[in-house]
Amino acid sequence: MKRPEIVCANPNCKERITDHKSTRRKFCSTPCKNSYHHNKKLEEQEDSIANDRLIKKLKRFLKEMEEMEIESFIYKENSFFFNNVVLPTKQTYIHDDGVEYLVSRLDNFLVHRERNTKTIKIFKHGPINKTLF
Repeated sequence: MKRPEIVCANPNCKERITDHKSTRRKFCSTPCKNSYHHNKKLEEQEDSIANDRLIKKLKRFLKEMEEMEIESFIYKENSFFFNNVVLPTKQTYIHDDGVEYLVSRLDNFLVHRERNTKTIKIFKHGPINKTLF
């Protein structure tokens, strides 16, 4: 009895598998299988990878702001990364003037983003001594 012909499940390959021991076999080779699963994983994580890139760009931008001694700035409605980036977990920070802010920590920066006024405030540069609650 002739075994049924199987086509490789990798969309980039589609090679026909004729000499298989089991009908459950899906891929023509191990590299083909690994390639398929790698591409599938990349598709699933595409949003988080894009966000990580945006956070890296934001960190570079904040370092430039630190060099120019700018601690607050207004961003445009459809700006490069400020509308799209998902900042890390926010924590409460009590500033020296007693005002409580919801901040995200990016390396050595505490960043507060106000959506209604479209401003971003940078509170600390360098090592942060104050405790976050």
